[in-house]
Amino acid sequence: MNTDIRLDVTFPDHPKTIALVAILGEKAVRPLLRLWTRAAGTHIKGDLTGLSDRQIELMAAWPGRSQVFVAALLQVRFLEGEPGARHLHDWMQRQTYAANSDYRTEKARRAAAAKWDKIRSTERDATSTAQSNAPSNAPAPAPSPAHSSNNPSPTPSREREGKFFRPRLRRGPKSADEILGLNFARPPDPSPPLPPRDRRPDECLVSWNAYQQGQDHDAMDRKAQDSGMTGFTLHGPASEDGYCEKCRSRGMAPKRAALPVLLPDPGGPVLVTAPANGEPS
Repeated sequence: MNTDIRLDVTFPDHPKTIALVAILGEKAVRPLLRLWTRAAGTHIKGDLTGLSDRQIELMAAWPGRSQVFVAALLQVRFLEGEPGARHLHDWMQRQTYAANSDYRTEKARRAAAAKWDKIRSTERDATSTAQSNAPSNAPAPAPSPAHSSNNPSPTPSREREGKFFRPRLRRGPKSADEILGLNFARPPDPSPPLPPRDRRPDECLVSWNAYQQGQDHDAMDRKAQDSGMTGFTLHGPASEDGYCEKCRSRGMAPKRAALPVLLPDPGGPVLVTAPANGEPS
């Protein structure tokens, strides 16, 4: 269904528009536009055959006297044809996109049908492959002699292997990944737990907590130094509060408490200063 029509930018100043306004006034422009838009939805070819002049005026919602609007359109040649067989002037040439909406709809319907037929065909092929790969309870046949046949044995189709589309299986003992031969990487096994040990006196508490959770920061430091990254260490020697300076600079250690400020004793000796004139102050 059409949602718009093509309107020329010269329509307000077109000689036909000026003539229509001269006959019926400005109130005739809106019914003309309404006639065009409704024709794009119900009469996409611009053919109004079968509609009487009164029905055409009702279609345009003409508010004036009957037969006047159609007569004015015929006079300025916005409308053509005999009574009962009217058609819009040059509609197929000026509204080509709207006139071909049925062709676009049919084309989209056929494309959608072809897409779904391809999907259903892929699902049937995947289901057939799954059933052919399913284990059977029948006894295995005896091996045939090597010289009995030179034809290669049939193998499952790998036509869709490596593509992004994976068919959805409705039944069958194997998954789509097994049928298509896809091998996705599995996450590595978790590392074994670290052996228990006591905290060293100069060990940072952050490193010690990481060791308790399975991370050996000392081993990481040794690996970095062995690879040539000199000067790269996660931790340094711990201070009195148990944290190293590197963890403290990264904000991983609590802030140190402020040291108390020692004020002079009020009862102590008073400092006397001598001004330049030599008199004590």
